[in-house]
Amino acid sequence: MTPPAAGTQPSAAESQASAPAAAPPVALDRAQPAAPEPWSGWHTLVVDFAGLAIGAAIGASVESRASGIGLASATWYGVGVVGAPAVHQAKGRWAVGLGDFAMRTLTPPLIGISGLLAACVYHDEFDSSCANDGWAVGMLAGLVGAAAFDALILSDADVGKSPGPTGAWYGYQILIIDAISYALGAYYATREPREGHDRPHPGLALWVMDYVIGTIGAPIVHFAHSNVGLGFASLGIRLLIGPMGALVGLIGGCAGTAGTTHCAEEGAQWGLFGGSLTVALFDALVFGREAVDPKDANKQSASNFNVTLGAGSLGLQGHW
Repeated sequence: MTPPAAGTQPSAAESQASAPAAAPPVALDRAQPAAPEPWSGWHTLVVDFAGLAIGAAIGASVESRASGIGLASATWYGVGVVGAPAVHQAKGRWAVGLGDFAMRTLTPPLIGISGLLAACVYHDEFDSSCANDGWAVGMLAGLVGAAAFDALILSDADVGKSPGPTGAWYGYQILIIDAISYALGAYYATREPREGHDRPHPGLALWVMDYVIGTIGAPIVHFAHSNVGLGFASLGIRLLIGPMGALVGLIGGCAGTAGTTHCAEEGAQWGLFGGSLTVALFDALVFGREAVDPKDANKQSASNFNVTLGAGSLGLQGHW
């Protein structure tokens, strides 16, 4: 191409041809990566420390044939079996909660048996003293191991991760019904009995009132929120699953006290209350949520935006 003559201006087409090509727009993704979830193991540790503190207070103040360590272990066992799985269930981690319940139900008694055998073999005789000491120490070791495994392993955010239930929570209405039931049970357990009648066991009184009132009232709450399926599920777990706490209480009571007198009776009655409380919390925290309309669910998306840079231009795109 011949250069333009002196004193002449280049044409517009020639100016555009000789100009350097504009840089293509650069898209900068400004989407913020999801921050890692913080460690939540302290939630279950709070439950375990509460169970240990209550058990230590009972062991130091209650006169019993069982040792103080045995009473503390039995109390911690009951609180941990109920409270720690409820923490996972409240976060929508159903599988983890069920696994935690199984671990805490079976592991301490099994280690308690190992402690009994080790103590009695060491003393070269099987009598009540070695059985009591072996059970108590073995149970305590099993409880410590279960609490550590729960807090360090099961509480990891990536273990059993699930989206969890969605929708508006109405479980507080179920909790109100259960609270009224337990209040009535506490009243009947503490009032002066009629002449010729014994005062009912506290655990049994609490369980009976919630078994009657809660089993009727909680499903009605679900039906009122158009959750018919969850209403029948609530009815089923309250009728069938809750009373199974008697078996857990029997195992824990006799394991923690090395089979002392009335351990089966006491453990089973407190276990009924523990099973009732577990089912009530599960019903309110997991089942007690409104159903989500699929149309509304499709509208929900994570926020994101892009910045586009070009030659003399700036663009912003995004969705929230």
